[in-house]
Amino acid sequence: MKSGWNVSAAILAMSWVCAAHAQEMTVQELKQKGARQLPAAEVKTALTDATLRYENVENATQLRLKADGSVDGIARRRVGSTGGGRAFSGTWKVTDEGRWCFEAQSFGQGSGGGAFCRDVFQLGDKYFYAGGNPKNDGRPAVEMSVSK
Repeated sequence: MKSGWNVSAAILAMSWVCAAHAQEMTVQELKQKGARQLPAAEVKTALTDATLRYENVENATQLRLKADGSVDGIARRRVGSTGGGRAFSGTWKVTDEGRWCFEAQSFGQGSGGGAFCRDVFQLGDKYFYAGGNPKNDGRPAVEMSVSK
């Protein structure tokens, strides 16, 4: 039994380390690898009618960005976090500056909404987002899967 527990603990620890490592990439590091920030027209083309999936230390999120500007999705807590998944809906748009913005009207069981704007980057066939101040290249860049 003890041996099995050690293997499980090691796998769990590895998943936390991998998740934390994914969060360590910054916009600056992404740009140094050749990534480019997408302009508004390319963000709209890439994200309209797309399903996005991304993970951070606490959540695994999946959302569908519909052509009519609506969003439906779910954020599930990752292993080691407390709580379950929360469904959400809202609206999305792309600003003239190319920022992907989302506003939640419902989040979970009657909990409040929220809003954010993020820059979208592309490196080869991979997409990344970065929230926060667009002038701060030290902010985290998170990889996201984009599929249609």
